[in-house]
Amino acid sequence: MAELAGEAHTPIALGITHQRESFVCLDAAFEPVRPAILWLDARSGVEVQELGTQRVSSLSGKPPSTTPSFYKIAWLKKHEPGVVESAAHISDVHALLSQRLTGHFATSVASADPMGLIDVASGSWSDELLGEVGVRREQLPTLLAPGELVGRVTTEAAAVTGLPVGLPVVAGGGDGQCAGLGAGITEPGTAYLSLGTSITLGCHVESADFSRSYRLLTSPTGAGLTAESFIASGALSVSWFRQAFPCAGAPETVCVDDAFDASLEATAATQGNLYFLPYLSGSATPYWDDKARGSFVGINEGHGWADFYRAVLEGLAFEIALLLKGLQQGGERIDSAVVTGGGSASDRWLHIIADITGVPLRVAGTTEATALGAAMLAAAAVGFAGTGLEQVVAAMSSTARVVAPRDEQHLRAKQRLGTYELIYGALAPVFEKSSHVDMAAGAATGMLEGNEA
Repeated sequence: MAELAGEAHTPIALGITHQRESFVCLDAAFEPVRPAILWLDARSGVEVQELGTQRVSSLSGKPPSTTPSFYKIAWLKKHEPGVVESAAHISDVHALLSQRLTGHFATSVASADPMGLIDVASGSWSDELLGEVGVRREQLPTLLAPGELVGRVTTEAAAVTGLPVGLPVVAGGGDGQCAGLGAGITEPGTAYLSLGTSITLGCHVESADFSRSYRLLTSPTGAGLTAESFIASGALSVSWFRQAFPCAGAPETVCVDDAFDASLEATAATQGNLYFLPYLSGSATPYWDDKARGSFVGINEGHGWADFYRAVLEGLAFEIALLLKGLQQGGERIDSAVVTGGGSASDRWLHIIADITGVPLRVAGTTEATALGAAMLAAAAVGFAGTGLEQVVAAMSSTARVVAPRDEQHLRAKQRLGTYELIYGALAPVFEKSSHVDMAAGAATGMLEGNEA
């Protein structure tokens, strides 16, 4: 609040957006009974095999994977008996924030939907899905439409946050859907591409059939659906490489932060025979294989750290090309993509992505499109900048620049993409065998919990 006041800004409403699929079990006083389980937690592989039926996938709109809360709750019931049954409340991040801010235990349909407990066709809690994992309706928050008033900031919340007492709090949506809204995506034809820790690619659709090539989510616009695919280890792959291999072999004085991006110029003319699978925490779309792992393929004695770094960025771009192909197979024509997230600050990476995908990239005017999307919903709810959400989106979204694919580079990239598509299939048996060896040796299984709710 002090920062807002210093800039002469006065808040008129607060919209909520958040990390999806993470959830926490609470007691009657809304206090956690155990640490929250985070979206990237991959312990529920067995539960995916047991419960990931065509029926469950079609109802929820989510291909079977360890990402939805549905399978994590099943894991919790099996390994910590009594926790789910005795919990007074099971909360996604939105509902917990709503309760802390306003006293109302409520969430947006666009926030709860990624949990995998909602019938995506009706937008309500599914008794059939809840029954599969033993969750009772009374344990879950009230569902609100995106843009609906949750409540107002209480005196207690105001004392903690500095927000004004009585400030309207508006139901928002999950971070991915809100990023699309903040990028100005409200109609079919254009995708949003969020280059964050995970990479998400999605588009607005009026309707769609279930497919393993994407997951269907409630749209933050309140109408239609969001078809979305994602890479679990997106920019995480980039930060991992930078930390694990800090300009290996280069003099310390040379290895400054921008040496990584600068190295891309020196490797632009390489033979392109080095590939990277960005599956540090398993593969999401389209393979949904939690056993898959990051891999470099095609190493020879001439490769240096800069070649490996380029391979990481290209590997993510090749994956984005596959995600794009999957969305278009669903019947959606995508002519361009609006890019958001921290990765959009790297022009060199954007050129790599544009060249490999062949799609023009419109860089959003802000890297914080997720927060902007939530702000748009809040603004529309209180009648700011227009009379409806579409007017608000038009007034608040912007494009900073366009990165177009280069014909020669795209032609070469199309040839390499064919090779890249073969790599996962060739290595899948290795990933499968390796996972059994790891389990037999008692290796860690992707436990990711939050210390606080």
